[in-house]
Amino acid sequence: MADLLKIADVLEKAAAVLDGNEAEKTAADKSTREATAKSLTEKYAAATGEELPQEIAVKLAAGDQEVLKTVQTIVEKTAGVVESLGRSSERSDNTARPVTKPERAKAAWDRFGTFVNS
Repeated sequence: MADLLKIADVLEKAAAVLDGNEAEKTAADKSTREATAKSLTEKYAAATGEELPQEIAVKLAAGDQEVLKTVQTIVEKTAGVVESLGRSSERSDNTARPVTKPERAKAAWDRFGTFVNS
């Protein structure tokens, strides 16, 4: 009978250790998800200028880690800073536009020369 009590005591201690390890793992996962959800809400606010609704932020923090990573990847790809792809189409110079064919030809050669020399 004493042996059975010793075995039961060992099993209880093992269960306590396993429960403690599981609780630590769960707490670490939860803190990681919350940090990722917080960064997503900040990126959303930076990209749109609006705050992410609290209900959605809570759902993101409580969701699966893979879903959170997928959403984070999408946000990182689409919420980046948009770089200019060219210049404005408005003419900044106030010079008169060439009207006749020789004026247009001269303006074209001038633009070509500026392009080649720059």
